[in-house]
This record gives sequence, C-alpha cells and structure tokens, in this order.
Amino acid sequence: MTRIVKMLVAITVVVGLSAIVCAERPFVVMKSGKKEFFDKVTADGVNLRVKKGSIARKIRKGDYKYARVPLPTLVRKAAKALGSKKYDSAVSLFKKAYDEYKLLGWDAFCVYGSARASVDMGKKKQAVDGLLRLKGKPEDPDKMLYYIKAKRLLAQLYVDDAQFDKAKVVLKELGACKNDAVAAFSNNLLGDILMKQGKRKDATLMYLRTALLFSEKNTKERPAALFKVIEILKQDRNNKYKDFEKILRKDYPMSKFTKSL
Repeated sequence: MTRIVKMLVAITVVVGLSAIVCAERPFVVMKSGKKEFFDKVTADGVNLRVKKGSIARKIRKGDYKYARVPLPTLVRKAAKALGSKKYDSAVSLFKKAYDEYKLLGWDAFCVYGSARASVDMGKKKQAVDGLLRLKGKPEDPDKMLYYIKAKRLLAQLYVDDAQFDKAKVVLKELGACKNDAVAAFSNNLLGDILMKQGKRKDATLMYLRTALLFSEKNTKERPAALFKVIEILKQDRNNKYKDFEKILRKDYPMSKFTKSL
C-alpha cells in the first residue's frame, strides 16, 4: 500500500465516504513512469500546465500517464454537501469538481459521490448516466478504491432495473481489478441475477462460492452469501441450512444477518 493510500482525510468521517486519497503535493507521472512533483498543476483541456518555482510549462496529453493534486476545496464542499444530505447541491458541486479536476486525480471520487447523491434522491437513471463517465481501469492506483465503488454501484443499479446483460458487462470490467472483495461481490450479484431469473440452484451455487471460497475476514459479502444460502435451503425444506447457520453464527456473531436468523 502506498503512502498516499494510507492518508485519510478527516472529512471522510463526517460525510461517510471512506479513504479519500490525498496527495501531499501536486505531481505528474510521466510516460516513462517517472513521478515529478510541482508547486502547481492544472488541467488545460487534455493537457496539463505545471509550475515549479518561477518555471511554468505545458505537458501534452501524450507525454504523461496521470496527475494528482491535493484535495481541492470544491471536492471538499461537494463531499460535505453529501454528508449533510443536501443532495441537489452535492450533485451540482460534484459535477463542477469533476469538470475541473477529472484529469487531476479526482474523477472517480466525484463520479461516485454524485451517483450516491442521485441514488439517495431516488434518481437512479441520473446516477447511471453519471457513472457511465468512468471508462476503463485507471492507471493511477490511488483511484482504484472509488473506481471499484462506482462500478459496483453501477452493476447493482443495472440489476435493480433488470438490465442483467449490462450488469454482467460491468462485473467483467471489475474482474480485471483482481480483488478478492470484488470477486465475492460479483459472485453474490450474479447469484441475485440468477434468482431473479428463477434459477435457484445456479444462484445457490454462486452464493456458495462466496461462502466457501472466502475466509471470515470478508465481513460484508460472505455473511450475506451465507444468509442467502440459509434462506434458500429453508424454503426448500433442506435441513442442511443448519450447517450454514452454525458457520454464520460462529464467524459473524455481531452481523446483521446473524441477528436476522
């Protein structure tokens, strides 16, 4: 884990958005892989303008991989608006922040924050349209957290709207991230899709993948998968549900799923 990823901004505690990645100084990673620090970095279309001391210059699109600046005030305001449940304001501020800082390390965060606000307002189509602004896997590793969050939300929204083929495309994109938590999420969501399609047996197998292939360290997707397996087996009057109840109670005694048994 990089030093940047370890840095958490205090505002995240207030707004409920975890691990905002914040650079200490503006920097640009060049095509060669070299990271160069500057006093100031701004975006000019697809190019960058940088300044170090009294020397200012332009870095063209083809000469750099990505850039990042410290947490901008506009992004902070947008996050605060979301945390205060001022959703219209949050969407507007995140849009402005995205337009200004999308090349400076804040596109994934702004897209996800805006979508969260839209969903909380009940405007799911608006959320989907915004999430589609994120394309392929980012080169900047410090964007991955919110890239994954955004893609997960998009996949879930597609499933909620019964657009299963689109959801599967997003899950395939997420597969490129090679992340265990993402894999568990994908198994569960594929299980949800199969359940909605009336394929209970296949859905159960997907949930079992999560329940049996991942350890108790997975505290989000695995207990959910165990609970779904239990519910299906109960409905099928299969006493094997008791075995999975024991696992759920043992590994996650404080989980909301355990309390729902």
